[in-house]
Amino acid sequence: MPNFSNYSPGSYSHTIPIGAINVRYIVAAGVGGSSHTPGVGGGSGGFGRTGSFGIITRSYAYTLSFYTGAAGGNGVGPHNPGGSGGWSPIASGGNGHRAGGGGGGASAVYDGGLNRYIGWLGGGGGAGRHGDDTSYGHPHYSAGRGVGGGSTSGSPSWRSGGNAPAGHRGGGGGGSTAGGSGGLGGATTTNGYAGIGGNSGYWNGTGHIWYYPGYANWSNGYYTLSYEYGPPVIQYFTATPTQLIKNSQNVNLSWSASGDINSVGISNVGSNLGNTGSMNVNPAYSTVYELLVAGNGGTTSANQSVTVWIPPEVTISSDAVNNTIILGQSCDLSWVTTGDADTANLSPVAGTIPINSGGYTVSPTSTTTYTIQVSGLGGLDSDQITITVVEPPEVSLSVDPTVDYGDSINFTATSENCTVTHQVLAKYYYLDGTSSDYEIIDNLPLTQYSEYSSIHTPIYNNIGPNMIEYKLYGVGLGGLTDDDIEQVTINIDQDPQLSIDIPASRDKIKDEDPVVTPEETVTTNEIEITDIDIPVEIKSNHPIQVEIDNDDNWRDVTEI
Repeated sequence: MPNFSNYSPGSYSHTIPIGAINVRYIVAAGVGGSSHTPGVGGGSGGFGRTGSFGIITRSYAYTLSFYTGAAGGNGVGPHNPGGSGGWSPIASGGNGHRAGGGGGGASAVYDGGLNRYIGWLGGGGGAGRHGDDTSYGHPHYSAGRGVGGGSTSGSPSWRSGGNAPAGHRGGGGGGSTAGGSGGLGGATTTNGYAGIGGNSGYWNGTGHIWYYPGYANWSNGYYTLSYEYGPPVIQYFTATPTQLIKNSQNVNLSWSASGDINSVGISNVGSNLGNTGSMNVNPAYSTVYELLVAGNGGTTSANQSVTVWIPPEVTISSDAVNNTIILGQSCDLSWVTTGDADTANLSPVAGTIPINSGGYTVSPTSTTTYTIQVSGLGGLDSDQITITVVEPPEVSLSVDPTVDYGDSINFTATSENCTVTHQVLAKYYYLDGTSSDYEIIDNLPLTQYSEYSSIHTPIYNNIGPNMIEYKLYGVGLGGLTDDDIEQVTINIDQDPQLSIDIPASRDKIKDEDPVVTPEETVTTNEIEITDIDIPVEIKSNHPIQVEIDNDDNWRDVTEI
């Protein structure tokens, strides 16, 4: 707790910090000089008035200026000079005459915050040869006049004490013109009487307290001052804005503090800040900023809350593999929302939906893009997902149902949704019971829809084919397939359309070698067959042998 005092006459100033508490001061005026001189008589001068005051806590710093007067000089009679008046920065005491003592100097305190005097104390009158008797009755008027009698809302008008003109009188005490009669000094006292003490008073406005009615000071004027540091004062602490979307803008913190300050800091920002300042911050989440101002009188704090809205983020997904379904199937859509959002909308599905969902079933009939949009204090966000609806391929094949051996075959393919594979295949079946594998005879265009016609020329040989199986094969999205199989019958001419009657040989041995041709004359010995498509087996209803192409190789003929 700071304490100040000075017992020497003069002018002194002290600044009271903002928020100081228990501000107390005492001011005393100088005592009047004595008049004790051998053969003349006398006694002590009147005491200087003392006042004890207090000032309530203020929200600003202010200066108190103390002006203290000196004690009056003692009389030296029987000859002049008398005691000199006590000096004062505001109102000095008057001089005594011969044995009379000088008056005490006045003291006062000036409040720089109010720009006025708030306390003034009159000096005591100097003693005459009759001591401190002023002849005006009792109590002795030689003392500084009482503080309470001079209380006022105005200001003092200073007047130095009057000088004693003659007759071993005491000088008047310095003081104010208002209150009592201290301004008369020794001018109106009769011979041998003391000077009149100066007037006292105080400002009785709000916030200034007079504690005691006043008491005596028997020396030079003085003052004492004490106060305790109050906690620092925060003039303001603001945050602008107090609500924002994350990363959209900065927040400006601005503050000002005063008083007895040792440190200033803001939580989540830093310490060792100035008493007044401003800075930008960018909080990532809702934050309470606390301004802490510490001083000898304690710590003062203020809070500012900043709400940070988190921008929403929504993610949509489905349980369909590769987000693809087959026409007629359903799938579940799910979405997760983070951040500050409170409403959601899914289109083309109408209506408001929860901002989070574990499964929302949709059954699109065609490829559809779904958009989820969420909104709230954090703003807007959206996400999309496309559900691909796969339509199975459909194929239809048309071929010539029957063709002659060696002819080409017409086919027509009608297809839909064959976007991966689109082929025509053929499989040959032969007269000997064997067959080939499917072989690709045409790769058709990949398209959503097509009508395609073409001609296929099969590969013919001595055993056929006698039937060809055609397959139209299509593969669409998702690996879906379809096929259509059609068969073509191949007409193969195996009938030579020839019947030969050969007369039998009589009286011949069955196994005679060589067999003798019939004795009857035949038209020709050589038969040419040209009306069959492939080589055929020669048959007879009787055992015979034939030679083919004159190869000298006689062959047995199958008997019918």
